[in-house]
Amino acid sequence: MNIRLNMIDIEDIVILAAHIKKIRKDHNWTQGELADALGMKRQNLTKIETGQIHPRFITLLSMSRIMNVDIIEMIPESMINDPEIIKILNSKSDKLNPKAASSDKLS
Repeated sequence: MNIRLNMIDIEDIVILAAHIKKIRKDHNWTQGELADALGMKRQNLTKIETGQIHPRFITLLSMSRIMNVDIIEMIPESMINDPEIIKILNSKSDKLNPKAASSDKLS
């Protein structure tokens, strides 16, 4: 599945990148450990954390599960308050878990 958080601007990508790095460090994971757990190269995680690329939604979901963090915590507050981001996240969640779609909507 190749779902990306489309329609986010460069500023949001940089904020998201820094936020992902902070969460990783707060939970005492090295880049190598998290990359291995995600099944990706450490260089790709570096690119995510520096804003060179933005992660697919499924990658954010996997990160949250691996680090035992609520998916909402993976998204910076400034993005959660953006109606377009909420719309994107809800639509991506529906595709990943249609049974929970009606009860797990972000608001």
